[in-house]
This record gives sequence, C-alpha cells and structure tokens, in this order.
Amino acid sequence: MRWSDGEVTDHTTVGDKGFGTEHRLMKPKSAWKDATPVTAGDFTAGGNWDTLVRWSDGRVSQFQETGPGGVGKEVRMAPAGSIWSHDSVMTAGSYDSNGRPDDLVVRWSDGETTVYTHTGATFGTERMLVAPK
Repeated sequence: MRWSDGEVTDHTTVGDKGFGTEHRLMKPKSAWKDATPVTAGDFTAGGNWDTLVRWSDGRVSQFQETGPGGVGKEVRMAPAGSIWSHDSVMTAGSYDSNGRPDDLVVRWSDGETTVYTHTGATFGTERMLVAPK
C-alpha cells in the first residue's frame, strides 16, 4: 500500500479477519508520493509477489520479489513520457487461467480496458477488452 506521505507498506496474512500484519517497506519519502497507480501480482513466479508502479511522469517500474523485507529489485518497464501516464487503474491476476506469470488489466483514461497476458519483466501480449468511449 502506498500512503499519501510516500510510505509503502505490505500486509501479510490478509483474510476475512482483517489486513493481517503490516510491514513497512519504505519510510515516508517524497519520491513515492508520485507512485500511482500501484498493483501487485506474481509476474516473476518467485516466492513473493511483485509490485508494479506507474509514476506520475509515465514511467512504469516493477519491483520484483516484494515482501516484508523490502520492495525488491527495480526493473524499468516503460520510460518517462510514455503512454502509461494515461492509465487510471490496473490490477493483476491469472485471468486467462493458464498459470504464471500473471496478467495485467489496465483501464485507460479514455475508458478503454486492456489485458496484457503473461506479463513478466516486460508487458505481455496486449488485447483490448473494452473499446474507448
């Protein structure tokens, strides 16, 4: 979770009884205030989930193997000024039911919704799910 002051936390053992145990991954830091949106998925098929961040300048970073010990290794997926500055919401999961790596679903500012199947350290195959308005 990215908080408004730039702090980043991870919650383990989330379930029907609550958010579980909170782990601070990053102290409040101004750079992380520009991280929006943020999602997590298993893009590397490792022991921990990976965090995908779109920065306010359009960059996209993947922090591999994020866990209670920290945000993990940063891999740049898109440069500043990219089309990614227009994504509104993103989420990850195994939407095509064939396992890992996870797929990434993005809703763009014009209403288009796209899935990137088999996203790993790079974006997977792009398929439009909902046409733009």
